[in-house]
Amino acid sequence: MSRASRWCRLILVAVALATGGLPPGSARVVPPAAVKGEPAAAASEPRYSIDEVRSALADARAKLEKIEAGGENPPDAPPGTPSTEILTRLTLARSLAGTYEKQLNALQKTEAARKRLAEQQQASEEWRGFDKPPPHSLLVIDEVRDDLAAARTVIENAKAGSDLFKRLQSDYASKLKASQGAARLAAEAADRARGTPDFPTREWEHGIAALRAAVDNAIQGLLQIGMRSAQAEIDAANATAALATRKLEVAGTDLALPRADLDKMLAEIDARRRATERELERAVKAAASAADAVAAAERRLAAVTSAAPREGGTAPREDLEREVGATREAATTASQRVFLLREHLLQLDGERATWEARSKAIQLEDPVAARAAYDRLSESLAGLRATRQYLQQQLAIADSRLRDEEARQRLPTQAESPASRLLLDALRQRQADLRKALDDAVPLQRLVGHFRADLEDRRQASFRARLMDQLAAAGLAVRGVWNYELFAIDDTYETADGQKIAVSRSVTLGKTLGALLIVIVGYWLSRFVVRRIERRMVAAGRATAQEAALVRKWILFFVAAVLGLVALVTASIPLTAFAFLGGALAIAAGFGLQTLLKNLVSGVMLLIEQPLRLGDLVEVDGIRGRVTEIGIRASTIRGFDGIESMIPNSRFLEGNMTNWTYSNPQARQTITVGVAYGSPLREVTGILSGVLEQHGHVLKEPGPQVYLDDYADSSINFSITYWVEMSATGDARRVKSDLLLMIDEAFGKAGISIPFPQRDVHLSTTRPVPVELVGSPATRPAT
Repeated sequence: MSRASRWCRLILVAVALATGGLPPGSARVVPPAAVKGEPAAAASEPRYSIDEVRSALADARAKLEKIEAGGENPPDAPPGTPSTEILTRLTLARSLAGTYEKQLNALQKTEAARKRLAEQQQASEEWRGFDKPPPHSLLVIDEVRDDLAAARTVIENAKAGSDLFKRLQSDYASKLKASQGAARLAAEAADRARGTPDFPTREWEHGIAALRAAVDNAIQGLLQIGMRSAQAEIDAANATAALATRKLEVAGTDLALPRADLDKMLAEIDARRRATERELERAVKAAASAADAVAAAERRLAAVTSAAPREGGTAPREDLEREVGATREAATTASQRVFLLREHLLQLDGERATWEARSKAIQLEDPVAARAAYDRLSESLAGLRATRQYLQQQLAIADSRLRDEEARQRLPTQAESPASRLLLDALRQRQADLRKALDDAVPLQRLVGHFRADLEDRRQASFRARLMDQLAAAGLAVRGVWNYELFAIDDTYETADGQKIAVSRSVTLGKTLGALLIVIVGYWLSRFVVRRIERRMVAAGRATAQEAALVRKWILFFVAAVLGLVALVTASIPLTAFAFLGGALAIAAGFGLQTLLKNLVSGVMLLIEQPLRLGDLVEVDGIRGRVTEIGIRASTIRGFDGIESMIPNSRFLEGNMTNWTYSNPQARQTITVGVAYGSPLREVTGILSGVLEQHGHVLKEPGPQVYLDDYADSSINFSITYWVEMSATGDARRVKSDLLLMIDEAFGKAGISIPFPQRDVHLSTTRPVPVELVGSPATRPAT
């Protein structure tokens, strides 16, 4: 029984796919018969006619009635026949009659499809154009588009069903062959047992085997009829689609939506909205009543629960628990109905907005503007599409719950009660409401599809229209990328009355790129302007090149900081978004960034206090040279050997720094000169003074000085001091070298010598001095 019913259910699914829900028909193999409008088949393929299948159905019903009349003890069953075999024969007989009924219905559907094919062919031949001249109304074109869409759906379903029929027929052929072989073997066994006591049993077995073979044969015929029915549906749908396509080609893009047609559609939507609002009012009252019923059932349950321990009974409490569960399900269904009706009102608003947007778009000559209008509408209806997906999921859940509850209540242990009926009614109502909600969403979905078809038809009208549409699509794609949200930032602001309001700010890719563009372009423009100002200041003599460069760097530094703040404001990123970094920055500044921040602050202090300036001659950490750059983090000193050293700014403030030109560029230099004992000291003093006066780089004020410094071991030392200008072009070492050369030349002319180090050696003569000649080891005598 289960095997036959399983195959029947499978065939029903295949027929439903092929014919859009048509029941199958007969499967008795009959001689080939010519069917009008159907191509000739192979000689081995049987034909089916409605009369022959109707006759076979009548025979099968008569046999079924005879078997059913026998009851549990049929007269033709041999004694001791198991009840399972009796039930199997009854099931096979019912399956055979049911299969013939499906064959008959399928053949009738096939004939109806052929009639529709003939009608469509005749309508295509008679159609000469639209009744009214162009522009054609969108309402008429929408009907044609709906016909085309319905035909394509039928074709798709019929092809799927036909493919399934072919696979089932191939798989079922072996089963039919096996059942026919079993029937033949059973017939042979019955013939051999004729005249013996075992004959009734063998004859009974032969009857069941023959009945099973007849059922399999009928199912095989049903598959063949199903394939032909599917082909007839495809042919009729193709004719409908061809006529609809022809009408759309004739209509072209010369379409219009007269105000009268628009008002008609809007009036229809308004009428549906008023009806839905009235239904919503009733649903709200019903939901309130359902909630009251839940509360009442819960109070009764609570009262029984509190009294049950004293009375010792649990049956009333279990009944009330089922009643509470059922009322809750009913309340949920009522609340869902309110939600669905409100969603339907939103869908009606969407239909109205779509018609109005479509009316405006059809009047626009620019396809780009029309596409933009469609895209704006599509974005506004995105939430409704998500709602449709949600409803489909809820419908699947409702179907599953209803099947499970129906199966549970069919169990022998489950007794029917008001609570069980209420639960089933609630689940069925929920299922019906969800299906109705999905059906109510179809008009809006179809309308949006028609709107898009308007744009596609206009796009295909000319090359220029296609090009403009592609450019519009590219622009919209770029806009979508530009508005892509990278992340969102939660922020709060305080109103005038002191109320804090939380808002979420979206940071998009466009805002981020705009902020970067502001920083880059702004910094480039600022750099260009500041450099021009720098060159003018230097040309006008208001500042040196080094000073102007220093000012330029610090101005650009502050401009970059301001541009960064402007970029954050442009990107809608509040500064409070970085509040969570406060602790991390404090730790980083205390460890990793301590030196960097210290040098940055030192740079600011150097700029404010100015303990050194560009061009100053300084000495720090044993490095002596001129300051060529004062940076934000470090400064540069060029030594007299041309090597530039980067000195962190903190070194100038924390360490010992000598600035030779801090407040006065004049510096005193000292040279020590020694002359031999016996030299005329006054003359030496005059010579040294004359040399100092002769050099042009020795300052006259303050004047040079000559001092007799010391009577040393080997010479009499003089110290000369003089002042020089420590400018960028002056070289103190060159001045000292010149003075030494001039002193040496003047001493030579005056006969004054500069002694070298001398020592007096005194020998004691109070006792003889021992003298010993020591030769080399090679000349010593052997001992």
